[in-house]
Amino acid sequence: MSVGPVQVKSHQENMRAILPKALIEALEKGVPEGHTLGRVFLATKNWKGSRRHMQQAYADARAIFSHLGRPHLFFTWTGNPKWPEIQDTLLPAQSFINQPLAVTRIFWEKLEQLQYDITKRCVLHR
Repeated sequence: MSVGPVQVKSHQENMRAILPKALIEALEKGVPEGHTLGRVFLATKNWKGSRRHMQQAYADARAIFSHLGRPHLFFTWTGNPKWPEIQDTLLPAQSFINQPLAVTRIFWEKLEQLQYDITKRCVLHR
């Protein structure tokens, strides 16, 4: 279930308090009378890229490693805007930025093909 920003903000008092580094630095410098630092908003683990999301992802990876063992391979996957499939979707004078849906679809198709090649075709076995 996804949690929206309004729901998260209304339940901030239920979350564990964490003081961000910038807030601590501002408090150490002192706040002039009549000025405020603003409101601290703690993002939940549902927001990708938030501190809590990254901590949860790390904990999940550790749990997988403890169950399956340490990985012996690590892949990174990067798209290439010069792929012929992407270039074929572009009109004259267009850039890959003009076709984000096509780029995303092609990226995922190629990733699925890589996964198939590794798991079913065993291209990494000797």
